Amino acid sequence: LEHDGLQDVQVDYLSGEASFSSAIASLQEQAFRNIAKLGYRFRNNQQVTASEADPPKSGSLELLFFVSLASTVPVFLHMFLDYPLLHQPVFQLLLSLPVMFIGWMHFGRSAWHSIRLRAANMDVLIALGSTAAFVYSVAGMVLYPERVHDFLFFETGDTIITLVLL
Repeated sequence: LEHDGLQDVQVDYLSGEASFSSAIASLQEQAFRNIAKLGYRFRNNQQVTASEADPPKSGSLELLFFVSLASTVPVFLHMFLDYPLLHQPVFQLLLSLPVMFIGWMHFGRSAWHSIRLRAANMDVLIALGSTAAFVYSVAGMVLYPERVHDFLFFETGDTIITLVLL
């Protein structure tokens, strides 16, 4: 918001509200558009404009978490258990796909919008870290099949997403 030329910007992350002031109406309109692009909504209180996050549907977030957890645990357990299936790269890839899809849909959208607005948020870090681990693992499977186990980090990307969802 300050980047857009607004003044007296105050953000309360706990309540999901931001307030600012501006004497120029066009700056406020641009701020409203940027707030909407980030997935927030706003209300105008004549003197103060506040944005508030749409309250997440806890049931859907819980479902995403449990789906991620169910896919992450077997991939993570390959480090502790000597079951041959857990060490299969294709098995790990198939279990990681739903977690990565959830991560890209949940964190990736916000990350993309914040990058477009040149204001990176925590979702950028989550998306970047989990995607890097996933891409590195897939590249290792394709480029180095004889040493594939040196390149498998599917559990890293899955764990990042699952823990942040928690």
